[in-house]
Amino acid sequence: MIVIFFLVLILIIIFLYLKSHHEKFVSMPVDTIDSVSKHECYLLIDSVLSNINNKFKKNFIRGNLDRVEKTFDEENNTINYKINVFIYNPDKDVNRKLLFDITFNDKHIILNSIKNGASREVLGIERDAVDSRGSIIFKPKVDITKVKKYSNRKNNYSLVDFEDTPDKHNGVVDRTSWI
Repeated sequence: MIVIFFLVLILIIIFLYLKSHHEKFVSMPVDTIDSVSKHECYLLIDSVLSNINNKFKKNFIRGNLDRVEKTFDEENNTINYKINVFIYNPDKDVNRKLLFDITFNDKHIILNSIKNGASREVLGIERDAVDSRGSIIFKPKVDITKVKKYSNRKNNYSLVDFEDTPDKHNGVVDRTSWI
């Protein structure tokens, strides 16, 4: 009984430790990003786009976020964002996915780079076909001389005598006479 008590106690301690210990994910898809980080990203992108629009007389509009990587640098007290976002250019009716590399400290927004956005890498295993040539799947050899032919029995059937139903109108009925 004491052993069971200690096992349950150890399981409870492990559960509480895992529940309180949060992992720091580096890359977050938009579905899992919290609303505060999403709002931060929108503010950063909007401020960068407004700066670009004012300096270069453009009219870029922010679209939806695609992916966000958020990294904390505790030495410099900065946060680095790599934001994949769709940007719309209404002058040319073009959408582009761009990757904004932005560093933010409490006072300044530093735009490190703007590159073409990349989609999530797809694992080769997801796309590769399963090749059966040279595989180790068991394929038994068949001796064709030992294969039995189909049975000689005829298909089961029952004789049905179909009759036409009697025509109560004696021929063709004019169904458009009322028109």
